[in-house]
Amino acid sequence: MSSAVEEASSAAAVASQTGAGTDKTHADDAQIPVTPLKYRNNATLIAPVRVDVTASPDMRDRQIARAVRLIRPDLFFTDRPSHTYASVSHAHRITIRQLGGGLSNHLYVAHPGGREEAVLVRIHAEDEDGVAVADDDGTDASASPSLPEPQPASSEAAATFVDREVENRILAWLSSEGLAPIFHGRFVKGRIEEFYDGYRPLSWDELHLASFAVPVARALANLHCAHPPEGVLNSSEEQRREGEIWSHVSDWFDMASRASPDVAEADELLQTMKLEWEWLQASLRHPSDGATASADTRRFDLRPDSIDMRSAASSYFREIVFTHMDCQSLNILTPCDGFHLDDSSDPDSDSGSDSTNDKEIDAEQKLEKRGQDDEKGGEYASVRLIDFEYSGLNPRGADIANTFCEHCNMNNLEPNYGEQYPTDKQQDTFLRAYIAKASPELAKKLDQQLGNGEEDGWEPFLATARVQVGRYALLSHIGWSIWAVAQANLSTIEFDYLKYARLRLEGYFHFKDRFW
Repeated sequence: MSSAVEEASSAAAVASQTGAGTDKTHADDAQIPVTPLKYRNNATLIAPVRVDVTASPDMRDRQIARAVRLIRPDLFFTDRPSHTYASVSHAHRITIRQLGGGLSNHLYVAHPGGREEAVLVRIHAEDEDGVAVADDDGTDASASPSLPEPQPASSEAAATFVDREVENRILAWLSSEGLAPIFHGRFVKGRIEEFYDGYRPLSWDELHLASFAVPVARALANLHCAHPPEGVLNSSEEQRREGEIWSHVSDWFDMASRASPDVAEADELLQTMKLEWEWLQASLRHPSDGATASADTRRFDLRPDSIDMRSAASSYFREIVFTHMDCQSLNILTPCDGFHLDDSSDPDSDSGSDSTNDKEIDAEQKLEKRGQDDEKGGEYASVRLIDFEYSGLNPRGADIANTFCEHCNMNNLEPNYGEQYPTDKQQDTFLRAYIAKASPELAKKLDQQLGNGEEDGWEPFLATARVQVGRYALLSHIGWSIWAVAQANLSTIEFDYLKYARLRLEGYFHFKDRFW
């Protein structure tokens, strides 16, 4: 989902949240034998427990604790010879902390007492129905002390914004490849993941800094070089050829048309989007310039004055690869002990006698200093990508465009597309780092000096690349705009979706004027 509504920031900033409750280890749990971690990186097994987020906080937290015990029993295992769970007298308490800000999921961090490791518990918002899952004997699995066998996942995914079956297969695969948080396992309508303790999300105004832009570009390049095994995706031949985003946005359009709120603004937005969506598909999905998503840049003549240089750049960014499609600031984590603008989000921090104004000035000075460091080629930050629910096969340029759009302040619904979209220089820094990681042979060709020894091939290639990526910005904006209109009547989470849709549509027209 979009940056303004991304729950990842809350997950990374758990230190700033208040605890939602605790759960005690029960006597019946004391003698449950430890079993292998059969759920880890396994998208086909579902632990028979459901978390009802509409229940009382105590009941909800007990259900969360139960899910954690089923999927991560090792967190409650002691080193005693009996090899059993801790007894009541040595009970491990589980602290449950609720994280706010999510519009696709409800998030909680579960931290077993006496352990350094905490886990992230994700409950899908669109599946709230308050129904408890039952064991084969008819008892409520969320309350049963037994450790039942995992249940196989259904092969039919619900018609929602995200195919959760595909999403879980993707997460399990990426986890096994070290490209995503550890996939600890699934439970009914949710899952448990690795929690990056000690990490924080980037802010939107850090994305343009080379210290972050370069490692983000490399991380995205690593993802684009990954190849999903057979059976992970449900992509059609057309999707593999043109990308999945086109059909996904069309599906969101159908959902928005059927479930749009009975307000004039939603109807007006949809009517405008329909006309623009038809135009965009004709102009960008089926271009008339001859460039294709399957063209091999290695066969092109990359001399700056050649037509092939422009075709190579255009084709390169249309190439279909495995993409994130939501790589925005709140889905990019960096260690908390690195550079960041504001430490005041930690309620336990000692603010001393500093006033709010002093902190704001200090934050501005930090940003200015880091900007100066970047000009000098300063060190690069460590980053990790999270939240892959919209990932799939798509044009590489569309994924990069989405990240460039998020340089604008969508987090606070205050974008300035003319001022905040990355400059040519900032785009080139990102694109050079990306190409060097994703396509080193292409980067080597572009590095080669021409006859006069004064110019290389990067400048003309990047000039075309900026235009191609910029055109994909329209796809990002109209896609999230349609998504938001559909969410306005379907989501159970409070958020001004229509304002978000309107701002995204404004971004669409801004970049249409700029790149067409």
